[in-house]
Amino acid sequence: IWYAVPIGTIGPIARSGSGWAMLGARSDDEIAELVRRINFHEPDPARKASLEDLMRQVEQGRRDGYVFNKHTLEQGAGGICMVLPERRFGRLFALAVSGPVERLEEKEAEVIAGLRAGIARLEAADPSPAGEAAPPA
Repeated sequence: IWYAVPIGTIGPIARSGSGWAMLGARSDDEIAELVRRINFHEPDPARKASLEDLMRQVEQGRRDGYVFNKHTLEQGAGGICMVLPERRFGRLFALAVSGPVERLEEKEAEVIAGLRAGIARLEAADPSPAGEAAPPA
């Protein structure tokens, strides 16, 4: 299976694993407000985001420490995603390993361990807290 998202693609934060993971770092009230704004701008009633469904995904990600989305954007494709530590000025980034769902299911523990190790290395490389400038070199 070959699936590639074109560079520059903008996806809906309320309908993707990376989005669910990043939303998990926000308060429930912030998520509700975001869904309200998303739905205000969505003309197709069938594509409006369900806050209840979204919160189910977000809460699962909060409990697990990662999101495993399956068949969300493309049948057969999925991703395991974790949020990087919050960066300066409250910026959030996510790191994901994507591929065929069946392969990700087989290697789920290995992928999660690899993501956690990679994130730990990033934290060790830049230990300054969010919102603070790194000390001069």
